Amino acid sequence: MINFLMDIELHRNSSYQKQIKAKLIELIKGNAFANNPLPSGRKMAEQLKVSRNTVVAVYESLVDDSYLVARTRSGFYVHPDFLMVHSMPKLVQTSQQGVSNSHHQNLQIS
Repeated sequence: MINFLMDIELHRNSSYQKQIKAKLIELIKGNAFANNPLPSGRKMAEQLKVSRNTVVAVYESLVDDSYLVARTRSGFYVHPDFLMVHSMPKLVQTSQQGVSNSHHQNLQIS
């Protein structure tokens, strides 16, 4: 999983925490981690050449934002509620022909 993070090109014009967090959110939304733990703070910090505190701050921020959950002695995982919501089929509202939208709507699963 760290290979995905190697694509982060950290720039000095924005905080490393913001850049790493944005990339992790992108990966989480793309289901890159699924039910697997994220890399340890030490491993990620080593790969990205940032301090471990930077990575820990990002992980804690993602926990606060309900993207991740911390499991004791196991690491950080994508929050189960986030996984459930993003794995459900999208509902698309379409109106039936000849029926007013205000009275009847047909939901289709795409």
